[in-house]
Amino acid sequence: MTSQPVRPAPDGLQLHLETMFGPGAAFREGQREAIEAVVRDGSRTLVVERTGWGKSLVYWIATRVRRDQGNGPTLIVSPLLSLMRNQIEAADRLGLRAHVVDLTAERGAIVLAGPHARTLLGELTDAPLDAEDFPP
Repeated sequence: MTSQPVRPAPDGLQLHLETMFGPGAAFREGQREAIEAVVRDGSRTLVVERTGWGKSLVYWIATRVRRDQGNGPTLIVSPLLSLMRNQIEAADRLGLRAHVVDLTAERGAIVLAGPHARTLLGELTDAPLDAEDFPP
C-alpha cells in the first residue's frame, strides 16, 4: 500500500493563491517574498521581473491581505491596457471590487480595488494624472 504525501495545511497567502489558480498552485520564486514585503507594514516595494512572471498576482494577493487587515483601497497604475480584463477577473476571484479608468493610451490605465473605489474613481477622472501627483 502506497501512501500519498502529506501536504502541510496552507497558510493565508497559499489559500489566496489557490483561490486564484486552484488547489496545489505554487508561488514562483520571489512572489511570496514580494507579497510579504508589502503586507508587513505597507511600505513601498519595488518588484522588477520579466513579463509573465506574475507581478499582478503580487498586487492582488497583497491587496486582499491588506483589505482583510482593514486597510483602505489600492491604486495600481499600469501601462498594459490589454491585460486589464484579466486584472479585473483576478481581483474578482479574490472578492475585490476593481475598476479600470483608461485616461489615454499614452498614460496607461488605473485599477482601483477596495470599498472606496467609486469615490476615488470620480476624483481621478476630473483631471489628468502626472508623476507629480504621486510623490515618493
